[in-house]
Amino acid sequence: MKSRRRSIVLLAALNIFLIVRPAAAARAEAVQVATFDVDATPPVGFVMAYDPVKRVDELTLRCRGIVLLSNEKPIVLCAVDWIGIGNGGNDAFREALANAAGTTPDRVAVHTLHQHDAPGCDFEAEQILRDLGVKDLGRYEGAFPRQVLQRASDAVKKSLATAQPATHYGWGVGEVQKVASNRRILGDDGKVSATRYTATKNPALRAAPEGAIDPNLNLLSFWNKDQPIAALSYYACHPQSYYRTGIPSPDFPGIARFIRGQAVPTALHVHFNGAGGNIGAGKYNDGSKPNRMVLANRVADGMKRAWESTKKHPLAVDDLGWQTVPARLPVAEHLNEKELLESLTADDAGKVAVGAARKLSWLRRCQAGHAIDISCLRVGTARILHMPGELFVEYQLAAKAMRPDLNVAMAAYGDYGPGYIGTEVAYSEGGYEASPRASSVAPGVERVLTDAVRKLLKPADAADASTVNPLVRVVDLSIGESTTVELCSGEKVDVKLVDLQETRDPIRQAVRSAMVTVQVDGENIILESGMYNLPQQVAGVQIDCSVTKGYNSNGTPTFWGLDKDARLRLWPKDSPLMKPGALMYPVDQRWFATRTWFDNEPVDGGTKVLPKIYYHSGMDIGGTEELVKVIAATDAVVVSAGDDVLPEYLLEGGGKSRYGEGKTPVAPRADVVYLRDERGWYYRYSHLHKINDTIKPGRTIDQGTEIGLLGKKGSSGGWSHLHFEIKSRQPSGKWGTQAGYAFLWEAYRRQYQPKLVANARRKSFLIAGNDAVLDGSASWSATDSIQKYEWTFSDGTTATGPRVTRTFSKPGVFSEILKVTDEAGNVDYDFAYVHVLDPQKPDEYVPRIHAAYWPTFDNKVNQPITFKVRSFQNQHGNEVWDFGDGSPAVAVKSDGNAVQQAADGYAITQHTYEKPGDYIVSVQRSRKDGVTATTRLHVRVEKE
Repeated sequence: MKSRRRSIVLLAALNIFLIVRPAAAARAEAVQVATFDVDATPPVGFVMAYDPVKRVDELTLRCRGIVLLSNEKPIVLCAVDWIGIGNGGNDAFREALANAAGTTPDRVAVHTLHQHDAPGCDFEAEQILRDLGVKDLGRYEGAFPRQVLQRASDAVKKSLATAQPATHYGWGVGEVQKVASNRRILGDDGKVSATRYTATKNPALRAAPEGAIDPNLNLLSFWNKDQPIAALSYYACHPQSYYRTGIPSPDFPGIARFIRGQAVPTALHVHFNGAGGNIGAGKYNDGSKPNRMVLANRVADGMKRAWESTKKHPLAVDDLGWQTVPARLPVAEHLNEKELLESLTADDAGKVAVGAARKLSWLRRCQAGHAIDISCLRVGTARILHMPGELFVEYQLAAKAMRPDLNVAMAAYGDYGPGYIGTEVAYSEGGYEASPRASSVAPGVERVLTDAVRKLLKPADAADASTVNPLVRVVDLSIGESTTVELCSGEKVDVKLVDLQETRDPIRQAVRSAMVTVQVDGENIILESGMYNLPQQVAGVQIDCSVTKGYNSNGTPTFWGLDKDARLRLWPKDSPLMKPGALMYPVDQRWFATRTWFDNEPVDGGTKVLPKIYYHSGMDIGGTEELVKVIAATDAVVVSAGDDVLPEYLLEGGGKSRYGEGKTPVAPRADVVYLRDERGWYYRYSHLHKINDTIKPGRTIDQGTEIGLLGKKGSSGGWSHLHFEIKSRQPSGKWGTQAGYAFLWEAYRRQYQPKLVANARRKSFLIAGNDAVLDGSASWSATDSIQKYEWTFSDGTTATGPRVTRTFSKPGVFSEILKVTDEAGNVDYDFAYVHVLDPQKPDEYVPRIHAAYWPTFDNKVNQPITFKVRSFQNQHGNEVWDFGDGSPAVAVKSDGNAVQQAADGYAITQHTYEKPGDYIVSVQRSRKDGVTATTRLHVRVEKE
């Protein structure tokens, strides 16, 4: 015998992204959650699924759930500790609970736990038996279920008065160990050779592999600030340890639920059985009585792990939604009304009536055109699918694969009418679950259900939809054009682009500065685009200009997708730029640890000065090759990793898109990772030295996950850096760069809480004999208390003030030192990069140099620090290090960028400092004619 992992046909094809958001109704201030819980334990003598009740001294059975209240009609989620509620019984429960909650039945989901020492309910089957004159209705006697339904309805109605605000929702995942195993064991012929039921005594069957399961228990929770209101768990497994005792019991899932309820007493714990039709505990359960508590504790441990892993997110009314797709399931060919009626009226009908009545009820409903509602609850990034019958686990696994960017769970055992619902291949494999005795649907059910799930999880355009709205509002305007912008707060402001002035250098005609005059609600402000500028405040808003039309003229228009004169971004005055925790700095190193090339800066590099300008889109963050970790800035789904890419991002015919070719910004390359976040934004991580093996397309990763190591692979120009770029839909309808400097700066401040940061990043590009303005005014203090700006120049002279003008009389690359000091005496350093051309060769770049060090945090006395340097366009001489501590100079020799991708392109040395302090490290290399390129680093050494 063997166990073979299988998945339904569409599993591989359905990596789908995004969702249809319903239109908002009248605005509510907040989501509210009401909880209800009533006793559903049958009395002594009532016939349960298999036996009459003998006594009721175990844990009670519960009918419990929640009501979600927001902008639209209420949503009711109910779980009952019964074996099943099917056909007319399911209809009746949904209708009654809908009336109690003031909603419609299509917004009510009723599920059962499916343990076997418990009642069932099917009012249509009951009526069929009554119409046939059957006296002993057995499990279909409806008096007690109607009592419970009345209790539940009363409880729902009463709960509305005590509904609590749900300010947050939580999502957690916990692995349940040694409980679930696949029941269907295949032989060498591909057919089911044995069924491993929930209690299995056969050691050979228990020794067989676990098979296809979903080991994860998902937990959706609702919170009123820090107080949990409700916890909804989802786990796929038949819930019987043993049964036929005559004693009602919620079995091991119910006991686990009780344990967690005791641990978190303020929250109502509601447990839903997932797609566990072909899953049981048979591998780990021999049916012995003590094993019930063993299994219960294992499930409780999984619930605990899910609780402890829970991440809370703010919950707004727009984060909640409900969508339903009616599905007509195909009826099994073996169902025949005449034969079913004959079996019900035969003298020896007996227990045959149990199955036949339900099947006849199901058949008649299907013949009348009845459709089952397949529903999806949306809570932020969570999606809960509500499904009928004893569904196979492959449906659950496929649904999760459709939306790896979201948190997907499944509640099955809704309408119990269809019985077992297998995959298409399962009906050819045989076995109990696919037999006429167990299943009342045809193999085509897979297509019907999968199509319904796909509709619930897939929008019209997978590339565009998002599950979270960003705080920023973006508008493109032409000069003289006005528009009204609704901010994320709902406030509206009038915005007009009054003027645009662009300054170009005389060498390349590159835009070096773009100034826009903008009017907001009648107040004017002048903004400079990009260039390390942050949003400014005017008229009660924050506003910046991310790009202007001049960058299109001799640059690459597809970078930005800008068709008008300028792009403006707005936020409310006191709003963060991104929600706290939404973004983190994508490298494990200090801010400005080495060279950067940020939003819109013209890149002056290569051999010849060319008229075509590479205006930098995105963020180049320099770093030490092979040592700096690159980390996920957001929670996201991996779209591509190296040359591996999700299939829906391939071109027609299966080819990989190059930049600008596809319907999305994704352009796979061996050194590149693309992630996609809940805003629908794409994040590009380029030039990676290594991509971690765990970064695979389709996987959802948490913020902070290590993606790989910083490097210089791909089209890096030979210098080691991370190219980090955000792409989003722009007002033009095109994909374009979402300028990232302000977002990363905000994220870095939150993450590392610096006290003082010097900023002299703006680069200068000129011909010898001309002036450069060195600007340190973008430096920042947490207390807004910078007292001094002190400059030290390459020739040894000094100056003070946030801005200084200097004449550079000879060619070379210079690194001029800025020191800032705040009122508390804190100091920080940065370096102004000045690129000076030879007036005799104005069409040639001079040699350049890049250096980096590692680690950049928490350096201590006597701790070795690694320094790397590489020169560009210069094979002559050596790089010479001055470590700023009075130690002798150290000479090394890089390859001068002779081969961009050379593994040993950077020259490496180490240095140890004997005293704490701030050290200015300089390294330079001179050409034969004396033209020198210099760069500097600021190394902070802490006390022991």
